[in-house]
Amino acid sequence: MSTAKEVTKIMGVMAHAYPRYELSADSVKLYAQLLADIPADVLEASAKQLMVEMKFFPSIAEWREKAQYLMVGVQDIPSAFEAWGNVKAEIARCGDYTRYAISTRTPEYSHPLVEKAVNIIGYRNLAESENEVADRAHFFKIYESLLSRAEEELKLLPEVRAVSDKYALGIGNLVKKLEGAHD
Repeated sequence: MSTAKEVTKIMGVMAHAYPRYELSADSVKLYAQLLADIPADVLEASAKQLMVEMKFFPSIAEWREKAQYLMVGVQDIPSAFEAWGNVKAEIARCGDYTRYAISTRTPEYSHPLVEKAVNIIGYRNLAESENEVADRAHFFKIYESLLSRAEEELKLLPEVRAVSDKYALGIGNLVKKLEGAHD
């Protein structure tokens, strides 16, 4: 994670790329506070990329967005097409491993999001299906929804995530609230 000193240093370098932008001490403090959860190397790399792409000093939102893009790239998340290719290859390799206990092969997915999408649909449903076009469309919708949710989660500031987690109505909490309402 980035320290205030690291953010200040990077912003000082950026000030040379944007000579008309005036860095106030309050601006630097705010940037440092709202970028602190981003690793320093990612922050520096995203700053360099922003300097060659943007005509004006980036907002905090623009800087966080570029950093998020770099962090998602580092995680090597496959596209929906790549994920579907991985699923089809694993079905071809493993067959219906859930039905026949003699199979020692289990699917090995390229990313946890691929596995989660398959689990939502059901491996067996995909393996036994006769409508690949519909399966692919459903998989794409589910996978892209999971990917979008993961990207949104990555955007959250740690303190915002903590508040969200505190008040989240997970299934267990929702059931407890509903049961309490009937007592």
